[in-house]
Amino acid sequence: MKKSLVISILFYFVVLNPFRTLASDSPSDTLIVRLGGNNHVRIVCASFDDLYKYSRADSLVSVFTTDIKKSFQDKDYGEWPQVLHYLVKGDGKRRLKIQSNEFTEEEFNLENEKYRLNENLPPFHYVIYDLSKSMELHIYLDSADKINLFQQVSLDSAIHKLTQNKKTCNCEQNYKIEIVYENDSFKLGKSKGNKIYSISFSPDVNAFLIGNRWVPTVGGSLDLILKTKYAKPVLLLGVSIVGYGFYDLNNGFFNVSTNAGYNFRMGYNLNEKKGNTAWSGFEVGIIKGKQTNELGFKGQAFRLNMFTEINGIGFSFGAIIDAKKTSVPIIGIRLPF
Repeated sequence: MKKSLVISILFYFVVLNPFRTLASDSPSDTLIVRLGGNNHVRIVCASFDDLYKYSRADSLVSVFTTDIKKSFQDKDYGEWPQVLHYLVKGDGKRRLKIQSNEFTEEEFNLENEKYRLNENLPPFHYVIYDLSKSMELHIYLDSADKINLFQQVSLDSAIHKLTQNKKTCNCEQNYKIEIVYENDSFKLGKSKGNKIYSISFSPDVNAFLIGNRWVPTVGGSLDLILKTKYAKPVLLLGVSIVGYGFYDLNNGFFNVSTNAGYNFRMGYNLNEKKGNTAWSGFEVGIIKGKQTNELGFKGQAFRLNMFTEINGIGFSFGAIIDAKKTSVPIIGIRLPF
């Protein structure tokens, strides 16, 4: 029995590796500062908590404006490029990257174009990357001459407005918040977030190796999933009712005995900031069988196991303790439905 448990543990951590994650972009928060018309700035940060302490927006925009006007001093605003990238390091070193206005097939990005269409973004897009603070300031303008709007609008004041109203803006649940500059003052605008929980019911179909016997189970599972404001699942709480089917073929006769199972499981998403969901957690349950059963458990037994579930496919290992307090190892596969 000890050997079986050791094999189960090795199978779980070496083969399943619940700590493996899948690469993807991390979620972010965005403050949109409306400057009038369709002109606006999107300040993208890892979290609004980082933005509350940020005080370099105005100085960076000022330096950027000075550098860009110097670079194109011999050109009219109509000749300015539509896309610029401005990189700033913590030591003050700066680099301006210019993207040609002329369309080339290599530059086309369908996802970016969908985003621009859905958000109704204006044609001029200037991006300031504050590398030392991991901040991005995306400046969207109807025309290049609108860069002069920053002579009268303070982004640091817009951030201060957000900081003062973070409870009103519900920054814990919203990931996109608008501040509108109007009549020489800032006002709170729209906000966007996601539902922080979901409830789902699904079939619960498993194949367990209990001791040296394969046992199928069929039933239903009701799950409560808690999520972040980016709609990323974090915590799973679920209950299920299943039927265990113990079977045997002896002397040409097919014998079947059934047990009822009542389970509770809790799992944490190890891939919270990445792509696909990867649950890892524990499950406890009660197994009830009739005393007259020829197969399976007689009376009441208890089950405890660890599980990993990725894209609906689950793997688990643990033990069942029967009415005689005998421990039986269990390895399971949960099928996606």
